[in-house]
Amino acid sequence: MSVLRISDFSGGLNLRDSPNELAASETPDAFNFTLDERGALKWRKGCVTAVALPGVAGKTCDLFYSQALGLWLCCRETAGAPNTFRLHTHPADLSSGSWTDRGQIASGVGAQACFADWPGTTPFCLIGTDVVDVNFGGYYTLDATPTLTRRFGNSTVIDLAIWQNKVWLIVPSLGPTRIYRSLVGDPVTTPTDFNDLREKDAGPLTALGVSGAGLLAYKMRSTYRITDAATGAYVLIDNSAGCLHPLSLVAHHGRLYSWGADAFYEWDGIGAGRNVGDKCRSLFVTPALASGPPILGVSGDSIIGAFAADYGTVRDDLLEFNPAQKWIMRHSLASTTSDQISSFATKDNTLYAASEDGNVVLKMFTETPGSDDGVVPFTRYTTPWLQPTNGALARLQRARIQGLVGTGTSTALNFEVYKDWDRSTFDFYSIATQLRGGDALDDQKSTDLQALGHARAFQFRFTPFTAAGDVKITGLHLKTQELER
Repeated sequence: MSVLRISDFSGGLNLRDSPNELAASETPDAFNFTLDERGALKWRKGCVTAVALPGVAGKTCDLFYSQALGLWLCCRETAGAPNTFRLHTHPADLSSGSWTDRGQIASGVGAQACFADWPGTTPFCLIGTDVVDVNFGGYYTLDATPTLTRRFGNSTVIDLAIWQNKVWLIVPSLGPTRIYRSLVGDPVTTPTDFNDLREKDAGPLTALGVSGAGLLAYKMRSTYRITDAATGAYVLIDNSAGCLHPLSLVAHHGRLYSWGADAFYEWDGIGAGRNVGDKCRSLFVTPALASGPPILGVSGDSIIGAFAADYGTVRDDLLEFNPAQKWIMRHSLASTTSDQISSFATKDNTLYAASEDGNVVLKMFTETPGSDDGVVPFTRYTTPWLQPTNGALARLQRARIQGLVGTGTSTALNFEVYKDWDRSTFDFYSIATQLRGGDALDDQKSTDLQALGHARAFQFRFTPFTAAGDVKITGLHLKTQELER
């Protein structure tokens, strides 16, 4: 007799290795399950519409929450004759108030905006655009009035960062490798050119971020650290890893995370990037999409990435990376009419997403598990192929499933059993009734499935569906009897 216990699923998604070589804690196939601090499976929390977006529906939207001003900012194409790229603001509470048009901010409707907060004695939100002409675009400040003022209008700005009490900018129209900076404590005077970063090559800069008390400047396949804000001294810290785009970079707990040309990287601000996405390397490919590059945001303790899988044309796939536990899980939004994400913004440790096709701001992963605006998302978790008797023919005498289905819900939870590497057929069991809690204080229940057949290898899949509600799987224990030696 052999007993195999899986009580920790924290290996997460592994698309790199062969499915029959994975650890029992890993999965070759999962959607819309996440993991708790102990490695238990949970149906991810849902997303809900927070507010409608201003501007033209279906157009790219650049969203930002300014902590310095206590305002939401949205840059988007707005109907007119002709249409223009304009800035809108909204009070911090999205459930009340409305968007206010603050004026045109770029000369082209295909422009993209970047943002940074300046929380000084006189606070500002700093805004850059990558399209300019004589009258619009470039570098702007928005004050608490709020009044929009153009400060630096003769050149494009693709990214901004605050470091050493200065504003740092990438201004590609004046030099793709050149970084610009403001005077100390002065975000309103025209920034001046500072230094060219060309130690490896003359490729264009793509993003700026602050980590480890240093300013990191990225190219697509290299990364530099500015070491002296006065002299412009810098060092090349990675000659192969970088960042695709300003939207492909996010800061979290003092570190930076970038979606590079070939992988997902973590940066401590001192040394080279660390590949933390290698188990999902097939998803980290350089995109060539009209919809734009992968984007990153922060939700609670996790990094969220939105990308277009399989070279698709819609940025509607989501990855969740937990820096503390090092696992990755994959998600997708339930609605196909609100799944093209343009940008992320974070307020009060909650992630918001601008959905350009839904024309709404989505509040991400905070609502009832298994419900995105009332629609149940496609969800599954598949174990690797398990060989309880090391490949010998075995009878599966019992599968004990431990977990909990939320009290008072009509959620269905299916358990599927596959045998001998055959994915074409499976045995099906409904287990929601056995795992449903009697009251809200229940932490765990269990159910035993007997006499599940014989095989040399087994694979199992959990599939919640039908209705929204808490679903949690804490353990899978298999009891088998070897039939041959």
